[in-house]
Amino acid sequence: MTIVDYKSFEQGISCISRYMKKCGPFDGLLGMSLGGFVAGALAGMQQTKKSILPTELKFVIIISGGIIRCQPLCKVYDHPIHCPSFHLIGELDTIFKSSGEDLAKKFVKPIIIVHPYGHCLPPLDNASTVSFVEFLQDIIKENVMIEIKEHSKSSLLIVAIAFCILVFFYFIFVWNF
Repeated sequence: MTIVDYKSFEQGISCISRYMKKCGPFDGLLGMSLGGFVAGALAGMQQTKKSILPTELKFVIIISGGIIRCQPLCKVYDHPIHCPSFHLIGELDTIFKSSGEDLAKKFVKPIIIVHPYGHCLPPLDNASTVSFVEFLQDIIKENVMIEIKEHSKSSLLIVAIAFCILVFFYFIFVWNF
């Protein structure tokens, strides 16, 4: 990740921003692999007040992502990132493991799950599932107390419930097969 076409990155972020305006509001981002790099960069851009997203990110979930190390994007990691974050890092990820660990350290209070798999969305064990659900519950509690607008509360709740349902069915599928 040392060579990135910054113009293409800007175009991609602009596309994400337009989608968020059109279909939102969205309270957080989930990114896997290169999407995890983008989610981490957007959280960092928000911290430096250079975000072009229509709303503030209230959380990010990063799966096998990492730090973008090229100019000018690497500057978004110069300050601690205060956005709540949940990181899934594969112990056997030969592609982005160390970069994912570096990214997690840039966040103030990251929740980090290191799983025994590679560059993938892994089946989570019970402790990891509990950590994930607690992360979502904390996001809901914090934002329900802060937010006044009813649409933000309901969209965050819908996202959190959708993630919990997804995790539930994922484990049922993995454990039954």
